[in-house]
Amino acid sequence: MNGRISWFGVFMRLVGAVAVVLLTYNPTGYSFFHWVMQDFPSMTAVKAFAGALLLVGWVICIRTAFVALGALGARIEHARARHAGLDTQRLWDSQP
Repeated sequence: MNGRISWFGVFMRLVGAVAVVLLTYNPTGYSFFHWVMQDFPSMTAVKAFAGALLLVGWVICIRTAFVALGALGARIEHARARHAGLDTQRLWDSQP
């Protein structure tokens, strides 16, 4: 591998990130969240495995974003999000 970034690589990373987000939750009702919440108290091995795969996908996406931004970039983005009103604590507290 020569370390160069191709347009195909960028496209595949974008497709992978969008897939992780939409497979986790989307408003259509066909997502991991809706699948698990259908009969919440019961958890099957298939659902647990799918959840573990999604968790791996999220870790890869977040780690890639942090490496791309760096520590300073992550702090700047966090400050920008808070300034824009995207305070995660307020979002968490407002859940029913």
